[in-house]
Amino acid sequence: MARLLRREKMLALILYGLDEIDWAALEHAYGAAEDVPGLLRAIAVDDDAAEAVGDLDTRLLHQGGFVCSAATTALPYLVDLAEAAHVTARPGVLELIGRLAEQGGMVHDRHVDPGWAAAWSAAVPRLLALIGDADVAVRSTLPATLSRAAGEADLVVPALRERWRDDDDEAVRLALILAAGELGPGCTVDVLPELLIWLRDLSGHAEAQTRLAAAIALTRVVPSHRLGADLDTLTRAVRDARLQVWGDVPWVTAYPVDLLNDSDGTPTRVIGWIDEQFGDDVTSRTDFSLTFLGDRDGDRRMGAVRAAAALLATWRSPVQRLLPAIAERTTDRAGTARAYATHVIAAIGDEADDHVDLLAARLGDDRRLSRYSEERISDIAAWGLAWRHDPRCLPHLVERLSGPNLGYGTSRVFSGADRPFFYSTDPPAVQEVLGPLCDHADVLLPVIRDRLRGPDEGRTNGTFGGVHQALTDILEQWGEASAPAVPELIGLLATDRHLYAVKALAAIGPAASDVAPVLRKSLRRPSDEPADEESVVLSWAYWKITDDPEPVLIAIGQETGRWSSYLADLGPLAAAHADRIYDLLDGADARERINAANTLFRITRDPTDAAETLRDVVHSLTDDRYRPVIWEALRYLADMGEAAGHCDLVLREALASDRRHYYYGKWRRLAQDQEFRRLATRILAAT
Repeated sequence: MARLLRREKMLALILYGLDEIDWAALEHAYGAAEDVPGLLRAIAVDDDAAEAVGDLDTRLLHQGGFVCSAATTALPYLVDLAEAAHVTARPGVLELIGRLAEQGGMVHDRHVDPGWAAAWSAAVPRLLALIGDADVAVRSTLPATLSRAAGEADLVVPALRERWRDDDDEAVRLALILAAGELGPGCTVDVLPELLIWLRDLSGHAEAQTRLAAAIALTRVVPSHRLGADLDTLTRAVRDARLQVWGDVPWVTAYPVDLLNDSDGTPTRVIGWIDEQFGDDVTSRTDFSLTFLGDRDGDRRMGAVRAAAALLATWRSPVQRLLPAIAERTTDRAGTARAYATHVIAAIGDEADDHVDLLAARLGDDRRLSRYSEERISDIAAWGLAWRHDPRCLPHLVERLSGPNLGYGTSRVFSGADRPFFYSTDPPAVQEVLGPLCDHADVLLPVIRDRLRGPDEGRTNGTFGGVHQALTDILEQWGEASAPAVPELIGLLATDRHLYAVKALAAIGPAASDVAPVLRKSLRRPSDEPADEESVVLSWAYWKITDDPEPVLIAIGQETGRWSSYLADLGPLAAAHADRIYDLLDGADARERINAANTLFRITRDPTDAAETLRDVVHSLTDDRYRPVIWEALRYLADMGEAAGHCDLVLREALASDRRHYYYGKWRRLAQDQEFRRLATRILAAT
């Protein structure tokens, strides 16, 4: 009872007025904010306060891109919690406040609650009062939160400098320097000169880590200051025995790392974080990575090879200097270094063809890629060989397909490219790895057929993904070469995977004629009702297998736009739809326009209007806007020969660029750049 009373008293003191707010009228990422008060209370008194902070983070921030009304109203209470000495999750609360403030200063005003700016300005003095808090974890976290207070820079920066003089914790002192640097651009002439003098003085400090922090802070305050000029300072700091202090500095601890080793990853994080500070200074980034790629310390080599991988996935010019050093790391004693090096050799395509034997040498490397998956370095090596049509990958792939773990996911994953300085060792999905191996279908088909007769593992929510879906995707890519698997595909027609099986049977074509009687029974009859996907796919497959187009034309009816990809496949047989397809060329949606352009060309074989539509999409490259539709437009243009002309200048300029062309992240950056250059070269050769 006494404990309960103490709990209620604490809640009353630090969350005063919480229940007087109409939280149901406020919104967060998941809708009405009625659950926010309970989470704030849990942070205040529960033993699992950190979990409650995570839940609140999910609701108020989700994946970012906005500041919701619930965040504005919750902010004063979050500051209450940060001030309360008994709250165990105070550092986590400060991190949440900082992330909210970051979004408030980064996203467009229309995505920020109107009251946020005033609430944040009111919170800053209260947060600043915590700068001398007794809890060192609070003091080391706070500077990163305050670094978002650009509008109050003149208030915050002098306090940071004063606290740096008095604080005896090295991690806190480093964080204070970095925060001052972040706020420097917002300072007026009343504060800025003294900040610059202070940072320049710190650049000559006796402590190597202080010199490192000052060098990076100066690049924030003085845009013309090149971090590359401080390469010696950076190198000495990374090799300094006191580097581990960065393990308590938010800027570094927030840097993602996927290590599977016995270290805490601090050197790896620090190297990756420093690499990011160079920005587009490719030469300095290359020099920095080369400095540590051959280092005797495994953690530093891991950081260097990961930074080099991110660099090569963004720029082409460092390949000649970096690739030999990365190739040496494929035999590194440190498993993470081997993984990243092998991944780069696999993903970078023909730029690494001279090193293909190194991939074959890693087929026996069973080092796991992370704590959370069963993928191995050997799986990366097999993928790299598969994409080069190298048969040395086949025994490994057959073994994987036969075992409990495929070595690859069963669903394609597309991540954003908003972190160009981050590279991971995630491999492609199994259908992306095996797709290019049509010439070796005879070796792989027996084990694929066995898996199709077995259970369908790996689904998400019972429907998405799964082994059977991935394997039918492979068979669809292989087309007629998949004919021996027709019996297994027919067996899937009675399951909820039947449409995937039908698409694979359609790709096989006449060799799948055994299924024609089954499909015939399901064909759509003439009707005024709109067709659904199943009726169109079944009738389209029937045409691919029997050469009878009437059922699919009946199923599509007048719904030209929705089923344009099937009409494109029909070609001249869909001539009756040409006029309606033509009208779609002026649609508002870019993907609809390019699909219509391809369909029109496939039906009429006249590229005139279709090519113009596709060229308009490609010309958006001049605005430095990358969208997936650009690649689709290039694929269609590449089939139009001379008609693809009039975008020569844009494509030649893109090919001359050192920057890689991509829309998605991770290994897809390299794959998309290779495809872009291959298609652009083909188009230019034709025109």
